[in-house]
Amino acid sequence: MRRITILLLILLSCFVSAAWPQGPAKLPSSNPHRFVPPRPRRPTAPKPQLPGWHTGAARLPGTARNVILVTCPAEAQSYGAICGNIIVPLDWRRPNAGTIPINFEIYTHYAPGPALSAIFVNFGGPGPGTTPERGSALYLYGANLDTHDLVLVDNRGTGLSGTLVCNELQYGLAPWDQAVADCAAQLGPAASWYGTGDIANDIEAVRAALGYNWVDYHGGSYGGADASGYVTRFPDHLRSVVLDAPYGTPAAAGEAVFLLEKFRTGAETRVVTQDCQNSVLCSVDHPSPPTEFDALIASIRANPVEGDAYNANGNPVHVLMDENGLLNWVIDNPTGNFASTGELLSAGAALARGDSKPLLRLGAENHWSVVANNGDPTVYSAAAGTANGCVDANRSVIPRARKHRKRSGPRWDVSRSSQTTLAPPRTMGAARTRLEWQRRKS
Repeated sequence: MRRITILLLILLSCFVSAAWPQGPAKLPSSNPHRFVPPRPRRPTAPKPQLPGWHTGAARLPGTARNVILVTCPAEAQSYGAICGNIIVPLDWRRPNAGTIPINFEIYTHYAPGPALSAIFVNFGGPGPGTTPERGSALYLYGANLDTHDLVLVDNRGTGLSGTLVCNELQYGLAPWDQAVADCAAQLGPAASWYGTGDIANDIEAVRAALGYNWVDYHGGSYGGADASGYVTRFPDHLRSVVLDAPYGTPAAAGEAVFLLEKFRTGAETRVVTQDCQNSVLCSVDHPSPPTEFDALIASIRANPVEGDAYNANGNPVHVLMDENGLLNWVIDNPTGNFASTGELLSAGAALARGDSKPLLRLGAENHWSVVANNGDPTVYSAAAGTANGCVDANRSVIPRARKHRKRSGPRWDVSRSSQTTLAPPRTMGAARTRLEWQRRKS
């Protein structure tokens, strides 16, 4: 069956047509027999070893306003969190069209005086809640809690921020096309209110409600799009930004092309080369990685490879290995283990000898079924992820802007993006933006 490449950590497109596997008629088992998880695995961080800084009850910043405190989940309580939400417009363009709660957790600093800044963390998606990743966030930034607060905000529709649930899509109860179309019909026009621009407005509302003057923003993977959306709209309170393997680094404000995607293909040669040179066996077998890598690209460009192969779980997969597949399925490995990068040159050497099986096997390892049981929607909301990606596919994450000067220096006057309605097309798949290596100039 013809498949298209899928990468749920990045932009979901509304306009890709393909035939997808049929889903089971009843709720499937949450684990044992599916290909691989329906979204890429994230390495599990060790349990954070945190200082016992709270000698009494944790308190909100003294500058907090209009915050609704709620009972924290058990794990968050064990880490000394403060939990709450604020109420924001469901549609920021029409504030009277309903509201949505935005859930957050705060881990306050323990040194005397106010926090120097608030560290906002988003590990990406779209679709996962941020607060369930509290362990990873505390592992990364627990050492900074002497003078900084850590703030985790569930994007709208995810976590406990008005969780979106479309049963067919969430639990794999219908074929993909039908599940997405039914979800779009269920959400109606509101599906267009879950874009990264809306999320940026929510984050700013949380910052303002909690009264923080300075924000350090950590955006990982698709969280890079969230970071880009925030910093291009609300730069006044930004102290720093950390982009961790991001999607969505802006080339310039107002451009729809991100720096990451513009130069990503140029960096792949260095990635493959360094990976090989760090290996004793690969460096001996492949003394000139750039030359071999270029040869593999040229071969795939001229003659894409197609065939059947088995993945590591013993599941048969039909693979089309063209430039798109090579870039998005093998080199930029979506399952999160990146093991295929180290085997790429050997697979290329085998292909040069007329044996395509090693390359097809690498391609087979990186496919999974999009029709699956996604489990608890407060941990991962398939509806929110699809809506977020579909809006971003039709509306630039970075708003149009015109530059003008004030006394304080250059600033951006950000205009509002026009609303885009999510309609239920005949087929709405998930796909990575297609990129190809540029041909070298002679």
